[in-house]
Amino acid sequence: MKFGKRLAVEAARCWPEACLDYKAIKRALKHDLATGDPTARTFLQQLAQELKKVSGFYVEKAEALEAVLAQHTDAASPALTSEQLAALREQIRQLIKFVALNYLAVVKAIKKRNRHCKVVFGAAAAGPALHPLDLLRQEVFFTSPRLAALSTQAELLAAAAAAAGSTSSSPSSPAAPTSPTAAAAVAAAAAAGSKGAVEVEDYQCPI
Repeated sequence: MKFGKRLAVEAARCWPEACLDYKAIKRALKHDLATGDPTARTFLQQLAQELKKVSGFYVEKAEALEAVLAQHTDAASPALTSEQLAALREQIRQLIKFVALNYLAVVKAIKKRNRHCKVVFGAAAAGPALHPLDLLRQEVFFTSPRLAALSTQAELLAAAAAAAGSTSSSPSSPAAPTSPTAAAAVAAAAAAGSKGAVEVEDYQCPI
């Protein structure tokens, strides 16, 4: 299966309307090649537009997840239920997949642009080959630490909830710590030994 089709299959599982439109980028590149534009200007414009869409969605989603966490990490606020916490962690996992998928799409698109421009235009191709980081380093979805922070917070909450559940089920165990500092310490220790923590490297994109 070609990359574009496999990308569409993966994108369908995580907010396809917000994912990079690989087909539109391919069409833009074909236009540049057909019109003899060695700068591939239409391609770059389309890619920039798609990246703006991806980054905009990332910011919107990250802000929504941060708001949920903020509502439930205050000492005076009710704790997340197990169902709410599971849903939150799943949303974060999906956002990690979203970032990884769009990163891969950019890398593939740039490689395609460089390869075809070299074949069609040869020495006339404008400037050196474009590198994915030339564009990605400007995009918040690629450079922002917010997703890592969200993942860490969610895993700490999950570890704290697991520790609290274990304590409450054992009558002989000491009471669970109630101060935020103590609770965070317990959660951090539990998270350090947990295999359930979500990392970007955990996402093995099949494309």
